[in-house]
Amino acid sequence: MRNIILLSILAGAGLALVGYFVWLVIRALFEVYRSWRLGQELVALRSEVTDWRTRRAAANQDRLNTGCKHQFEDGPGALLRRVCRHCGLEAERTSEECDHRWRQLDSPVPRSACDTCGQEIEGALGIPYNHELAVADLNTTANPKEA
Repeated sequence: MRNIILLSILAGAGLALVGYFVWLVIRALFEVYRSWRLGQELVALRSEVTDWRTRRAAANQDRLNTGCKHQFEDGPGALLRRVCRHCGLEAERTSEECDHRWRQLDSPVPRSACDTCGQEIEGALGIPYNHELAVADLNTTANPKEA
């Protein structure tokens, strides 16, 4: 009787061990399949991004064919924008709706304005100009009589 119980325990442990190894093999095969699928998706994404970049470069080249001999330099009043010094067109179209054509404004602070939409930027970083800043906000004294 003891031998039957011992043999059944050993057989159960052996079956559990074999089941565990079968589980490991199945899981490893699933990981290989998942990795292969991810590689296929990555190849498809790479080709899609390459196509998108070529279309964007062609559209940008068509946009720049205006007859101007472009000389792109850092934009007037902006370090992050490359603007043609002759026509004011940016080197690459931004994600905004307007295809900006910048011109430099006469002001004590370096400032530029778009001829198309009227947006203004100022300073070295090209921060949009805020027209709503009231002169009263610039008064830092607590009592107006002290000024």
